[in-house]
This record gives sequence, structure tokens and C-alpha cells, in this order.
Amino acid sequence: MSRSRVGRYTVRIYDVSCEDLVGKDRGGKSDPYCKFDFDKYRKFNTEVVRKSLNPRFKTDESFNYATQYADRLYRKNLVVTVQDKDFWGKDYLGTAKVDLHTILTGPVDHNLAILDKGEPAGRIKFKVEMTEMVHFKIFFKSACINNLPRINGREPSVKLTFTTNKPEHKLNVESQQVRGCDPEFHRTEQLRFTTNLRDLMYTNLHIGVVDSELGEIGSAKLEFQSHINTSGDNVTWSLPIRFTHPACTTNTSAKLEATVYYKDFPTMAHMIGGEHNDNGIVDSQFFHPIAEKPKVKIYGASSGRREQKRQAPPPAPRPPIPASRPPIPSSRPPIPIPSSSPPIPIASSRPPIPIPASRPPIPVSVQPTRPSFPSSQPQVIHGTVQGAIVQPRSIIPINRTTLLRHSNLQNGPYSPTAFQTVVTPSVVPAAQPVTVTPVVVSPSIPQQSYLDKLHPSDKARTLRMGLPAPWSCHVAPDGRPYYVNHDTKKTQWVPPNQSSATVRPYGETAQMTRPSVLAPISRPSRSRFPPVDGNQLASLTNMGFNKDLSQEALIRNANDIQRSVQWLSTSPVPLSTAWDLRVDNKTRRLYYANREGKFTQWDRPIISEKHEPMLRQLLQMGFQRRVAVEALAHYKGDAQAATNWILYNSPQPLPSKFALIVENNIMLYLDKGSGQRYSNRPVKPTF
Repeated sequence: MSRSRVGRYTVRIYDVSCEDLVGKDRGGKSDPYCKFDFDKYRKFNTEVVRKSLNPRFKTDESFNYATQYADRLYRKNLVVTVQDKDFWGKDYLGTAKVDLHTILTGPVDHNLAILDKGEPAGRIKFKVEMTEMVHFKIFFKSACINNLPRINGREPSVKLTFTTNKPEHKLNVESQQVRGCDPEFHRTEQLRFTTNLRDLMYTNLHIGVVDSELGEIGSAKLEFQSHINTSGDNVTWSLPIRFTHPACTTNTSAKLEATVYYKDFPTMAHMIGGEHNDNGIVDSQFFHPIAEKPKVKIYGASSGRREQKRQAPPPAPRPPIPASRPPIPSSRPPIPIPSSSPPIPIASSRPPIPIPASRPPIPVSVQPTRPSFPSSQPQVIHGTVQGAIVQPRSIIPINRTTLLRHSNLQNGPYSPTAFQTVVTPSVVPAAQPVTVTPVVVSPSIPQQSYLDKLHPSDKARTLRMGLPAPWSCHVAPDGRPYYVNHDTKKTQWVPPNQSSATVRPYGETAQMTRPSVLAPISRPSRSRFPPVDGNQLASLTNMGFNKDLSQEALIRNANDIQRSVQWLSTSPVPLSTAWDLRVDNKTRRLYYANREGKFTQWDRPIISEKHEPMLRQLLQMGFQRRVAVEALAHYKGDAQAATNWILYNSPQPLPSKFALIVENNIMLYLDKGSGQRYSNRPVKPTF
């Protein structure tokens, strides 16, 4: 995984307003206010505007923001929650959010929809100025001045001074003093100042040539907007020197030649104009071609020094149709339209379509099939129609399918003759006769329907034992299995008879037999950590941190993502599987429980999983646990070295005010009272 980049920013949020909010109070009005959450780093509220659905707030908030994951700003969000202030509490109106990468690289203006459970509940407008503050550095590989004139007949002894046209940069660097007409400066100090892309494009570097006797005799000016390089390659400066001292005005060919390279050249800047909305960014242009592009859709944007897009040439006009071309003949004669046409008579009902008598009627044959199941069960007849029926003579509404509840289809009201009388297609010409063939389908017992309602463990146990279809196996609180019949809604302790058809897993055809001895029931083990926010845990694991360490970090830092990242950055030792993290019910203080030794402690264990066998060896030798842990952690798992140190020095356990911690694979001693960390043992004997 690539190393994350640290970013520092200045943020200003102002000009906040809402439109078309939902009325929560009597009279259809609300008392809205906004809650801003900037990546859970800075939270603040606006003032409350009384009785308004289109409020405008006077909030103007400025603060500094820092993160060590500057390359993942698109995963961080500014969340704005709009709420209605009531006398007894508050009502939720909706939420709008935008990622920080869009704020940093997009326009200043934002116009977003307020959503309440996915439904629009108004709009919010605000402006955010987010500027990246970069520690820009310039490293010199070589620097020299060519054709420097002689001063009063002597070779000049000069040095270079570097300043900018902006005092807030606080840049004042000097090179060493070199004598000669072509001096070379080998040990030039690096130039460093804090800036941003917009500021750097209007910054000029003033390079002064200072003589040891006369002072500044000339200078050169460098414009950064004409010397840009973001790849880290070498950059060559060739700057003419303009002399201001009277003794050097005769020579104007002197030049400053330098080879440098930049580090941390800024590439983030807001777009010029435009607006960011739910569909993307519209009517904006980039501040500079090197500025990083937002990850949202952009409509009509280009670089600051943009070139107009080439428009496609208009299509050539079609050649005119020659007059000699004959008209296209029409197969239909023109319809004469009289000047006064009589009204068209409209019949009240459509006349029936005449049917020729020479065509025989369409035979309809019904071929019923006797059911093979008892007559007490419902029987369904499905008919298949072959051919084409243009228009039925009579339509009888039938709900879903026709149910025939009598087993004897040859006699009674549902005989084939009666069936042909109920559904009678019209006599229409057709190439093939229409045949309606009812098919009797035997209903099947849905074996999986009741299994889907069971708990996964009960379902797996039922399938493993191969119980009949209506039966399932459960476990009583005392651990004894019992059986439930889902048809009769009765339970019993004795397993049901295996003579019926057995339940099989989906897709399995082999007959399953019930084992003679029931398998032991597996109970879920207790979780090693208290529950945490799943979204924050997923964010930490996506950053590359260990899942158990991420869960422990969130618990230790009260679900604060920033503090959790800081704690994880110290590379703590993952907890061994023998330890659980728990919370005291009375004091809500965290403590660690050892499931193997059946003891607890307040301090975090520092022995890793692979060093647990060595610790057991030291404990079996009779050493105290606190001393054995300290020695083994100091010697990084070397049990022999830890044993020798304990035997030769006979140390006493550390006082209770000290705790052992491991940061970046180094064991430290933490004073719980003052928070001071010591690398050496605070009491004798020392290592």
C-alpha cells in the first residue's frame, strides 16, 4: 500500500441559506437551523431562524483542517443536517452532503438537495473556501553567475539573497560568499515557504546579487507561473541580471544559471465561477491547467487559460432537386374534398362482423384428465390454446384460474359439454383449429416454505437429521432437543417416525438418514470486543488497518475516527486470542480479561500471539507475570535472554503508576499520572 499524504487546509463556510423547507409547526412554518459536520473534525450549528421556510443564516465559520489521508478526500464528507427547533426538542428535516475533494477542487458555490429518507425536502445553498497549505520547497543542485563585471578594477565578491514579493512567506535565505566574475554557489540552502497554487501563480522570487563592499548591485526576478513542474524533475533557471549600481551598468549580459527541483508543488485550487449541484458542476472553468480535476461530472468547464473548443463545421446544404425530375407517382388517386361535405353519421353501436356461412365453426375440444389424488384436495385445470382467436363472442370473467372441485369430470355441471358452453369462442376463419386442453396439476407440498422461517441453526439441524417434511428440531433452554410439527402445531420429545418422505437440502437427491447419536450443539462464542459503528470500522479497514485493532481503537477512543487513526499509526501489538476487551458496567472503564488464566487487568497486554508460548514457559518457571511480560517485551520474545535477566537481577514488579506500552515496535514506560513516556526503566535494576 502506498504511503498516505498529509494535508493541511484552511476552511471557511459562509453565506448559508435554505429554500422550500418542509413546515413542521402549526401554520405550515418551521424554525430551522443547520448542523455542519466537517469530516467529524469540526462541528458547529447555525443560528435559529424563526417562522421561515426560506431562511438565510449569518454563519461565517473559519478553521484549520488537517488529515494524514489527503489522497482520500473523496471518501470524506461535509454533512449538513437541517432541523426544526421546538420548545421540547427538535424535528429532523433532511440532510445534504458533499465530499471534500469536490469542495477543494470544485467551485465555491454549492446548491444541493435536502433529502429525507430519499425524498426531496428542500434545497440548501452555501459557500465553502477550502485552501490547501503546502510547504513548498526548492532544492538547488547547481547555481552560478556568468559574465559578472569587474567592480572598480577588482573581481567582485558576491552572495545571493532570496526573498518573495509577499511578506507572509517569511523567506530570507542567503548563499555563501564567492569571489570571481563567474562565481559558482555549491552549498545553497533550500528555499521553503508555505503557499498554495493560487498564491504561487502570483508569486515572484527576488534573487539579489550582493557585493561584500557595495551591497546589492543587481537582481533577477523569477515568475513561478512560467516555471512550473509537478513531476519532481529538474528545472533550469536562466534569468538575466538587472544591475542597479552605477559601477555595473556597463555590462548587461550577466545571467544567473541554476538547476533546481521542486518538492510538494501545489496542485489544488478552486474552480473559477460556476456552481456545484446534484447533477455535477456547471458554468465553471479551471484556475490553471495543472489544477486537479474534481471526480464529479463537469459541464462546460475548461482551463483558466482556456482555448475555445473547435466547433464542428455546419453541414453542407443539400443540392436542390432539379425541376426536370418527374414527380413520384402515387398508387392512390387523390380524394376529392367537396366545399361543403355532409356530416359523417356515427352509429351508436358497432355492427356485428358478418361471418361467411361457407366456413365451418372452429371446433373446441376439451380433454380432461382424471386426477390421481383424493377428491378432498383442490384440482386445478390449466388449458392450453393453439391457434388464434380474433374476437370472442362472449367474455366471462374468471378469477385467476378455473377451479374444479369435483373429481368426476365426465358428469355433473363441469362436464366437457358444460365447459364448452361456459367458454365459447367466436367463429372466425383460421388456418388451424383451436384446441383447449385442460391439464390437471397435482399440488405439491412446499417443503422449503416452513424451513425458510426457521433460525439458520434450527434449519441446519433439521436438514442434518433428515426429519420428515412438517417436522423441525429445536433446542430447549436446558439443551435437550425437541421436535415441532408445523401442520398440527404440536411438540414432542421423541423423534418423529422416519417412514415418511425425508427433508432434503435444496439441490440434493440422496436419501438422508438420521444419525443414531445426536451431534453436539454448537453455541455461539462471546464476542471479544463490544459492538462499534460498522461504517467507521469499514473505513478503518479500507485504510489497511487490522480489523481487530480497528475495533479496539474505536472502543478506546469513543468511536472518534481521527483519534483512532492516530492510535493505530503507532503500530500497536494486536491482542492475543486469549484476551477480550470489556467495559465495566459501573464505571464504564475499559479492562482486559484473560480467558485462559481467568483474570483481568486495566493495562493493555503487550505480548503478541507468537510470543505467548514463551510467556507460558517463564510463568511455569515461577516468575511473576508482570516481571516476565516486561522482560519478554524488552527482549522481543527471546525467552533465554529474559530468563537470564530475571535470574541475575531479581527485579521487583513495576509500581502500579507505570504501564508498559509498545509504540512503533519499541517498549516504553508510561507514567499514568503525568503522561510522561520513558525509554529506560524508571526503577532499578535497568536493562
